[in-house]
Amino acid sequence: MTLETAAKELLMVLGRSFAQVNLYGTDHPMVNQSIKESTNMLNDVLSSDTSHEEIVFFLDHDRLLVNGRFLGSIKEQGVGIRSLFQNFNLHSLAFLAGVTNEEMLTLCRLLREKIPDLKEFKIDEWLNQNQVIHIHANVAYYAKVEKNEDNLVQEIGQEQPVEGGEPSKDALANKLQQELKDSNQRLRSLLTSVISSANPNNIEAAVEGMKQELDNLAKEAGKVFLSEMARLQNEIKRLENILIKTFNGFIIIDNQGRILSVDDTTEHLLGQKLEHLSGRTVADAFEPASHYLAVSKDPGVLPVKPVSPDVNVRSNPEIMEAIANSGILIYNQNTRVVGFAGVPHELAKIKEYETYKNNLLARLLAAINKPVQSITKIINLLKASGAQSFSAEQKELLNQLAGQNNQLLMVMKSLYDYSLINANQLKVFNVAFSVYAAAHDASDPMIPWAKSQEINIITEVEKNLPHVQGDPRRTTEVIRHLLSNAIKNSAPQTQITIKASWGRGELERQIVVSIKDQGKGFPKGEIDKFYREFTVGIQNSDNPDLGLGLTLCKSLIELQKGHFWGSPGIESGAEFSFSLPVAAVAKEFKPESVAAPKQEQKLTFWQKLLKRIRG
Repeated sequence: MTLETAAKELLMVLGRSFAQVNLYGTDHPMVNQSIKESTNMLNDVLSSDTSHEEIVFFLDHDRLLVNGRFLGSIKEQGVGIRSLFQNFNLHSLAFLAGVTNEEMLTLCRLLREKIPDLKEFKIDEWLNQNQVIHIHANVAYYAKVEKNEDNLVQEIGQEQPVEGGEPSKDALANKLQQELKDSNQRLRSLLTSVISSANPNNIEAAVEGMKQELDNLAKEAGKVFLSEMARLQNEIKRLENILIKTFNGFIIIDNQGRILSVDDTTEHLLGQKLEHLSGRTVADAFEPASHYLAVSKDPGVLPVKPVSPDVNVRSNPEIMEAIANSGILIYNQNTRVVGFAGVPHELAKIKEYETYKNNLLARLLAAINKPVQSITKIINLLKASGAQSFSAEQKELLNQLAGQNNQLLMVMKSLYDYSLINANQLKVFNVAFSVYAAAHDASDPMIPWAKSQEINIITEVEKNLPHVQGDPRRTTEVIRHLLSNAIKNSAPQTQITIKASWGRGELERQIVVSIKDQGKGFPKGEIDKFYREFTVGIQNSDNPDLGLGLTLCKSLIELQKGHFWGSPGIESGAEFSFSLPVAAVAKEFKPESVAAPKQEQKLTFWQKLLKRIRG
């Protein structure tokens, strides 16, 4: 087995050890077994090849070498190997003969260390402090080219400033293109002199000049290439540092997008532990209804060929808009990302408000339900037993008390339905029922209240209307809500009309029900804001309102696959309408025709005689 083959297998085992340490921790039996396997393999390679006293993995830009021999790109290695070299800016990693399991485990533990400042961290001192003597690590330096000099200068993470700001890719390309053009002209001149002269000395001198010119061109191209590579590495490192400073959580995935490791922050945000997330894809771990996920279409090691620039995004529109409006990218003059700014996430505030509101409604309903039920029982007992001995004034007071109690019960019912709708727990039935019956069931209990306000309720229902498909109880509640609003916002000596008829145009095959009053109405174009929860239509109304009526009406009708809308009256008042689909009419049952019983044929005397003879 060659050193390159053995080194590749060793890197594979080491990468698996790093990943398992991140996944399970340092005390897991599987981790100990993997560490032991990698240590034994490392010592076997060193003992089988006596020409090498150590194995050195050397990183030359993105090229990984072992003892000076090319192994492949660093991008082709596992997550653990790449993280070790890139996170700690390693130039090389050397393993000496005699490496122990404890030393290998300490090296793996380095990836789990929480280091506040990687720039100030010295990996070689850390290894010495942890009694690691058979593993040496050297920090990498970024290479750059000094202007008008042939020598490379080594500096950590900085670039050579040029006139006009930071070096751009186009400027370097133009410089190289100009060098090629100048060299081409000089080569043409040399070749012309060779062709025009037959002197061998001139030919030899021309060839030597061409060789020198090509060497100069190669050197210039190499300097441009190294400078560009250093610039790109710095760009990538700068962007990584921006993201690391912005977000606390992290997820490590494999080439197929499956989760290998997460930290405590990610576990808290997703509400799941590592043991439940491990092995699942990132897309499966995030819920679009409450999370935002943006991940590259090519999450694995990038090949040399062009890759797709597309990014897969999973989230609902509200969260996507909230994320987009909460962050600001900062660019420099060369349109490179150099910073990020953020504002508090609005969605978190909305969720906090929703939770608080739902809890408040639940406590409110529980607090007032018991006394209201007691008051209702007392009113019913008074009506059943003592009403006969009451005076006319006492009876009127009792009726008013009953009416106010019914209003309170309606408010409680509205709050309860609202909480169920918010929690997606409201049940709606789907049956065929009569709109005529629903209109009368809703209006009959409201007539005494309307008469006490000198308001007349009229019901107009077209003849022979078919049944509609929906929930009769919920539809009755909607009509009752609309009637209640109409009565509260109508003046005495006015009229409220309940109308039911066939729909027209887009509402064909639907029945339209409308409630029209002659009250104060509302300004044109402002109907949509009244559908918002806890919004009161007429602010100066003498009858205070909770502001849930229209919100509930619209939700209840839409749950029945209908439509709800409102419009101001032509002269005064308002008209609110809704439509429900016509119920499917069952085919008329027609029983199969039954054949009439055959009548017995009368026989003549001779036929009877022959029948008797034949027996």
